[in-house]
Amino acid sequence: LYSGTLGLKHDPGLLVQVTQAVRERGRDARLVVVNDGPAVAVIRDLAAQHDVPVTLLPFQPYERLSEVLATGDVLVVLLDQQAGAFSVPSKTLSYLCAGRPVVGLMPAENSASHLIESTGGFVAAPATASVPAVADWVVELMDAPERRDEIGRASRDLAETEFALERCGDAFERILQQSARTGRHA
Repeated sequence: LYSGTLGLKHDPGLLVQVTQAVRERGRDARLVVVNDGPAVAVIRDLAAQHDVPVTLLPFQPYERLSEVLATGDVLVVLLDQQAGAFSVPSKTLSYLCAGRPVVGLMPAENSASHLIESTGGFVAAPATASVPAVADWVVELMDAPERRDEIGRASRDLAETEFALERCGDAFERILQQSARTGRHA
């Protein structure tokens, strides 16, 4: 499942490629994409060309986000290699909160990749060359439901620990205090 904004620069065709590769490994798989942007046409056309089952849905109301994310066995984040230095995809945080395993097709140096890997999720470069390894990981996960559930629990646990309101509030307050001190000495 992919849910969220998706620009063409992030190569939405990778979603179809991964789903196709999972199917080629003998697993029944369907790609679900929740998006209203230009990537929808690209995904629809590629899926039709490669006979990949796909469900394309428009953005859902925010109140339904947890339900949407709960429908995916594996949630996928895409991030272009060049965007990795300055962009942390916020959907990663939502995905972790959903308690599902996450695959990140993103630069390894991105902060979100470290979060994904710390839960047992999988990160690979956002390139066609990564598709076989991603597909192998997804198939292994589908063949081991207890491992899938374990990674999902670890994702949710990380979200609850790292993004607890008190912790975030304290960190924000420290940043503001440090900025105020630095500003006075300038």
